Amino acid sequence: MNERASDPQYTAPPIIEAVIEFRFANGLPDADLSKIGKRLKRSYANQLDGQNVEFQFNIEAQHADFSTKPTIRLSSEDQADIAVIQQQTLTWSRLAPYLGWDSFIERVRSDAEEVHKIVGPFRLDRIGVRYINRIDVPLNKDGGAPYGEYLAINIDIPESIQSVKNYAWRFEYQVPDSDLLAILQSAIVSPEVPNTGAFILDVDVVASQNIPLRIDEIFIKLEEMRRAKNRFFEMSIRDEARRMFDK
Repeated sequence: MNERASDPQYTAPPIIEAVIEFRFANGLPDADLSKIGKRLKRSYANQLDGQNVEFQFNIEAQHADFSTKPTIRLSSEDQADIAVIQQQTLTWSRLAPYLGWDSFIERVRSDAEEVHKIVGPFRLDRIGVRYINRIDVPLNKDGGAPYGEYLAINIDIPESIQSVKNYAWRFEYQVPDSDLLAILQSAIVSPEVPNTGAFILDVDVVASQNIPLRIDEIFIKLEEMRRAKNRFFEMSIRDEARRMFDK
């Protein structure tokens, strides 16, 4: 595997959001939730407390259940660095402009170490590393956006259908000789740049088995997941897209 496939470095990466999520096997007590919020607030400019409403419908009983769970949302002054604390999950995200993995993972590690001081060993049943990419492509002379020139994964459309206005696909792939699941999605979205077409390439790598307890080993696992994410991203794009990201 070449260096770029294992660790791509683009001058204009198309990342609009990078996400790391920890899901706790048994959830967090409300008291710990509050302590975590106060501890992590030191590193963020803004805090918003709220309630997450969940809805479940029992078909047999014909009965709907609603429940609310506390949510703490922390963000930087520019709203680009975000941490969301809930009973079941800790979620970190970085919005565009993406500053690189080292910057992102260092913030996650710092926060996670503070949480570890409060809750002890992490008993997680899921870890996710997800990158959402928005690719803006120029329109051709017919006013269309030839997405197949940029994506290596495409829907096979019969020749009798000459063009489509929208598309969406999703697939899940169990990585061989690994406990990782890759979820890839793509769809057309509304363009934000004049005279362009736009589509999303969403790469999500999930671990839900053999998740270590030690915090240092969890971050070794995250590095493995990051490399897998990069491989699937590179598999999904063509050289025409790479040239756009190296402007």
